[in-house]
Amino acid sequence: MKFLDKEWKRKNYKLYVQRDKNTLWIHFQGQTWAWKNRQSSEKKRKKDLQSKGLIVSALPGRVQKIFVKKADKVKRGQNLLILSAMKIEYSFKAEREGLVKEVFCELDQTVESGQKLMEITYFPVEKESNG
Repeated sequence: MKFLDKEWKRKNYKLYVQRDKNTLWIHFQGQTWAWKNRQSSEKKRKKDLQSKGLIVSALPGRVQKIFVKKADKVKRGQNLLILSAMKIEYSFKAEREGLVKEVFCELDQTVESGQKLMEITYFPVEKESNG
């Protein structure tokens, strides 16, 4: 916990501030407030899922294009599918080389936020040896 002594409008104020994971806690004059950063935790969760090979819709939309099918080999950066939402196209790309394990959506399908779209089995990353 951090103690802050701040001056504002010629008065001194003492604040106690604590941060844990995605929450900022502030204690001031006998009251405590908590601000949760849900957006960053949700982004982190979706990025973690994607790095494990599970492609999840970030928001409701419509599947506009699907570039791969089950059992296709994919390369790093290859387009997997395009989701259109609120007149914007969102492109999903492969994190690295792998194999499409399953496609859970179809062309023109409406999807919800958090819905699984595709699963990829990524190949292990080979470490370069200097010798």
